[in-house]
Amino acid sequence: MKDTLVFNTGRKYTEDGQTIEASIMSFDDETNLYKISFADKARYIVGIMFVKEFTQEAIMEQYDKGAYTHS
Repeated sequence: MKDTLVFNTGRKYTEDGQTIEASIMSFDDETNLYKISFADKARYIVGIMFVKEFTQEAIMEQYDKGAYTHS
């Protein structure tokens, strides 16, 4: 599994859309959650979140809920 994802959500926050860069920080065997850091390049938001799967869909689900801490 790659430990970094870079994707464009297609949302029109900038002329180029909204690019998210995410990296795995750790994996917890007890909770089966990935701790990841992310950066929303369009909106200058940087944070940490927990996801069950390291996928664009899981990241955006948590992001849209606001389920992250700013770093």
